[in-house]
Amino acid sequence: MITTFPKEKSDGLHELILAKAKIVVDCEIKPSLSTWIAKAGINDPDMFYMESILASAGWNCNDDVFDKLELWSSRETPVHKKFNYMHNEKEIIGCITKSFALNKDGLIIPDNTQEEDLPDFLEIGVGSVIYTHWEDKDTKDKIAKTIAEITEGKWFVSMEVLFPHFDYAVSKGSEQKVIKRTESTAFLSKFLRAYGGQGEYQGWKVGRNLRNMFFSGKGLVDNPGNKRSLITYTSFNGAKASLNILKEVEMSVEQKDYDKAVADLGATKQSLESAKAETNTMKTAVDSLKAEVESAKALSNEKNEKIKVLEGNLEQANAKLTEVNTTLTSLLQEVKNKDRINKLVSVGVESSKAQELVKKFTSASDEMFEEVVNLNKTQAKSTDKKVEDAKASLSDTKQEKDDVQNTAVIASDKLLEEAKAFFRSEIVKK
Repeated sequence: MITTFPKEKSDGLHELILAKAKIVVDCEIKPSLSTWIAKAGINDPDMFYMESILASAGWNCNDDVFDKLELWSSRETPVHKKFNYMHNEKEIIGCITKSFALNKDGLIIPDNTQEEDLPDFLEIGVGSVIYTHWEDKDTKDKIAKTIAEITEGKWFVSMEVLFPHFDYAVSKGSEQKVIKRTESTAFLSKFLRAYGGQGEYQGWKVGRNLRNMFFSGKGLVDNPGNKRSLITYTSFNGAKASLNILKEVEMSVEQKDYDKAVADLGATKQSLESAKAETNTMKTAVDSLKAEVESAKALSNEKNEKIKVLEGNLEQANAKLTEVNTTLTSLLQEVKNKDRINKLVSVGVESSKAQELVKKFTSASDEMFEEVVNLNKTQAKSTDKKVEDAKASLSDTKQEKDDVQNTAVIASDKLLEEAKAFFRSEIVKK
């Protein structure tokens, strides 16, 4: 079982490290990777043979690091391990039949190669078989369908790797080193991405360098659970590692660095607590502000309703005021017209004519209408004089007429008397 250190336990990583003492590597299936294959059983009709790349030296996308010497030492551990369907250990569909180490050109590295002669890059390939002979028809049909889809590139293999120990691989630019995991360096575990960290420490990328690892089997999966660790090759020949090959250099963490990290962690925790308190204060303020906003909204709605009522009342008042103003204007105009008629009549203008003049000069100002009054006043005086003169003339004429009539009457009376006298004289004569 993997060992955990006190610092890792105090950081709450004990159970997590034990639970993650294995990793799953998903990789692409290749029908054949080399011309070197096992002789027995390959052509048997009750087996389907395939090959796949198991692991490559270097960093994978989860910051797990496969050291080339560790891979070389574990190259034979996959053989005879179970091959199951969709990681269901109760549904075994075959087994792993062989494993081999390959260089960057896809050539098999001989087993008798000395460690100092190993290339910088190597990877582990495996050959596997799927059992094709089944008494159960459903199982037989499912396997046949699966094999057909394997040849179409629709399936993958997912390999489990167990390890009882690990160290730390660190990288910055082209510089890469290995830090032994000890009680004094175990604080670095919390920075590992595998245990929830950010994968960095003081500008260095930190990875988990697996030690004493061994492969424990693989599953056939249609959708890899961890796509980031999926290894894809366009062809086997010329396969390249995605990162520089790890060069192992012994390095230890000095106590001052450890103490500084502890101090930094304490300061970070204190800052976190302060930030939490500030966040709670801000949350309370925000909640209070929200309550005030809701209250203001309710008050605003109430005020809006009152404003609507007042606006309606104002509109009615304005309408009434307009009506009153219209009536008042009419009354004032009527009074004004009567006043103007009286003024004209007072200067001698006949009532009917005065009404016509007022109507004609309705829009005239008071000053302008005074001119109209004065003009008609002069004309009235002139007319009165003519009337008086006419009356005097008429009186004189009447006197003359009377005189004439009186003279005529006197003359007539005289002639009548003379006539009477003549007739009397004539009668006497006879």
